[in-house]
Amino acid sequence: ITQIADRVIELVPIRKEAQRKPVPVTLKPKELLFRQGDPSDLVYVVESGAVELYRELEDGEEELAVIREGGYFGELGPMLNLPRSASARAIGAARLTGYSVQLFRSMSPATAEIA
Repeated sequence: ITQIADRVIELVPIRKEAQRKPVPVTLKPKELLFRQGDPSDLVYVVESGAVELYRELEDGEEELAVIREGGYFGELGPMLNLPRSASARAIGAARLTGYSVQLFRSMSPATAEIA
């Protein structure tokens, strides 16, 4: 719809995270990045390795997705100022970069593939 609009206004609260520099993250195998319910602040791009996204249920865990090198995850929480809807942990050793929503949006589509 934005292609036919005369004007687009982005109604996103300005937060201090908007000015954040990219955050490099190194995870060991099975290390937790964030837990379901944690505050959302960054979008993560997987530089190497893989990260498992899963939901914590009363009777165990439900795997949602595995994000591999070049993929990204975690964009909805920070965009909408919502808590994390799932947990994320490394499958093996993994390197990621965390970006503010504004910085992530400014990146070229070739930089991060849809997971």
